[in-house]
Amino acid sequence: HLILVSNEVGMGLVPPYPLGRAFRDLLGWANRYMAEKADIVLFILAGIPLVLKGGDAYEGIMSKAGPCT
Repeated sequence: HLILVSNEVGMGLVPPYPLGRAFRDLLGWANRYMAEKADIVLFILAGIPLVLKGGDAYEGIMSKAGPCT
């Protein structure tokens, strides 16, 4: 199993500098590529997981995991 964690940088303002825009675009491409290849994709917002892909698999994993402490 492999878990990848990345930042989401495309939901804010457009960066004012070319390098910032290039970083945002490249990270967006990388996130999209990883999500395409992944079985399960979660977007964590304020600590709440939003299932973007693989909801049935995610529910199966969470039912086996038990409560978080």
